[in-house]
Amino acid sequence: MEYFEVVLTAADVREDKPHPEGVLKCLQIMDIEPGAAAYVGDTAPDMGAGQRAGTLAVGLLTGAGDSAQLSVAGAHRLVPDHRRLIDVLLPD
Repeated sequence: MEYFEVVLTAADVREDKPHPEGVLKCLQIMDIEPGAAAYVGDTAPDMGAGQRAGTLAVGLLTGAGDSAQLSVAGAHRLVPDHRRLIDVLLPD
């Protein structure tokens, strides 16, 4: 926990992704509006949870899903790996 302000796991929520419960709970704890947040994941359920929570849904292409799967699932943006997240989260 020394690197993260909030850590939630499946044990902390009743509903599994793509339900947005976990994302919304985290945003509430951190007092962040969904429109000011991004949810980064590598699966279709991740994209669904981010979209349903009202965050920017960012698909990470180094995991389980490919660009087609993540796009169909509702990714707003796709990044090839975590080093490119800054390009999406803090554009010029």
